[in-house]
Amino acid sequence: MHLVPRQIPPYTSNREYRHCLRSLFAMNADNYKDSIKDLENALHDDFDEETRDEMEYDDASATKVMDAIFNATHTHRLFQELYDLAAARMMSTDRNIGIAVLFSYDFLAQFHACLVVFTENPSEFTQDCASYITLRKQFK
Repeated sequence: MHLVPRQIPPYTSNREYRHCLRSLFAMNADNYKDSIKDLENALHDDFDEETRDEMEYDDASATKVMDAIFNATHTHRLFQELYDLAAARMMSTDRNIGIAVLFSYDFLAQFHACLVVFTENPSEFTQDCASYITLRKQFK
């Protein structure tokens, strides 16, 4: 099973995190360049880097990857627990909200580590797994 790359780019800033997400989700910013340029021309304004980056976010790629991961993990008891804990951060019980939260800045690195263990050796993804323990502690 190959859900995620073995490594993701490290991040210590919002800019690096956005780059990491784009890499993980295999986003193609070129899909939006022309429409963003047209909008800038219509508004007679150039967008700053962060605004441009947000407008180039490829929802289709993100949804495709998150759906594949959710479909492969949603019946696993530990992932269910993680999705529930993460969803609760948004006052929700929707596990799809939970997976989105786990892809957020604060949780992505450890969530990715869990996915790598699960992908490479599912029998090692237990309540004793170091990456699971570390991620679980983030919810206390």
